[in-house]
Amino acid sequence: MSDSKSIPGVADNCAVCLYFDADTDAAVRRIWDAIAGAGISDEMSAAGWRPHITLSGCRDLRLEEYLPALRDFAARSEPLEIAFTSVGYFGGKAHHTLFLAPTATGALLDLHERHHRLVFPLCASVSPYYAPGGWVPHSTLALSLSKEKLARAVELIDISTPITGTLEAVGMVRVARPRVQELGVLPIGHVP
Repeated sequence: MSDSKSIPGVADNCAVCLYFDADTDAAVRRIWDAIAGAGISDEMSAAGWRPHITLSGCRDLRLEEYLPALRDFAARSEPLEIAFTSVGYFGGKAHHTLFLAPTATGALLDLHERHHRLVFPLCASVSPYYAPGGWVPHSTLALSLSKEKLARAVELIDISTPITGTLEAVGMVRVARPRVQELGVLPIGHVP
């Protein structure tokens, strides 16, 4: 990974993320800024997230085994074209997560499936939200929104022209609220 810090042997709560090209990253950040500017939520940028699509959420990931496998996975993968064509949300009665949804192409689903086969045997658990057949690819725009804030945020988003770009890198973060810690980033499609 690109991070030179010493990484302990097991990551307790981590996410493996796909990162965008610079223009797509900037487009998502503009939406984050609009949502924050309207006083709705600034949690994504305040927590230190980069715009991304999460491939996996894992507990107790054995890094000594996983990191070399992730390097190989990144090198053997190809950058993928992505198109965000809709807005969606997850949630219950009081707390909603707003997101951009990409077209779930066969190539994107294949990349996810290949990563799941890699990570699953190397951790204590993978969140069921990221298991094949249950994964909803998405790029989070805001977390923990009330119904009222969710509706206000949706009004700010214009994807009448889809946001298009490329998935160019894979990264790993330790999720520790209120901030995330990026453990490293690897370019997709480059020999390590």
